[in-house]
Amino acid sequence: MGMFDYIRVEGHVLPGLDPNLFEGKQDNNESLGQEPAVFQTKDLENYLGTYVIKDGRLFERIYEREEVPEEERTYYGKPEWNEGGKVFGKDHYRRAGLMRIVGYKDVDLDYHGDILFYASKKELGLASDWERGWIEFKARFTHGDLEWIRPVE
Repeated sequence: MGMFDYIRVEGHVLPGLDPNLFEGKQDNNESLGQEPAVFQTKDLENYLGTYVIKDGRLFERIYEREEVPEEERTYYGKPEWNEGGKVFGKDHYRRAGLMRIVGYKDVDLDYHGDILFYASKKELGLASDWERGWIEFKARFTHGDLEWIRPVE
């Protein structure tokens, strides 16, 4: 297992996948880890960061966050808020929902090299609960420019 990063592909049709699969999959807060049309990679920094392939380039998405007032947090007003938990302690529940994303900026990485990225067929809605398998792609960047994206067999 281990850490990984998220990759989102914008404005580029991926070979063998219906482009409609990716429409409307992101929520307003861009919680990419919980959305089905997002890929993972171990070829970058592996810190659960978010990267975007768009306009023929690779960008790192840097999120701007703000603190959420206590009364708007997940467990505020619930027993867990004051009682805490056996494993993580009281502060765990008070910190849940502490920050929210209010914006982002995309930083061009001028990336040179190949990146493998993948998702399970189930996450992409291409398999039922009992089926298994992965969809994997390789993207090649030359001096920052996307040369191609190809499926990996």
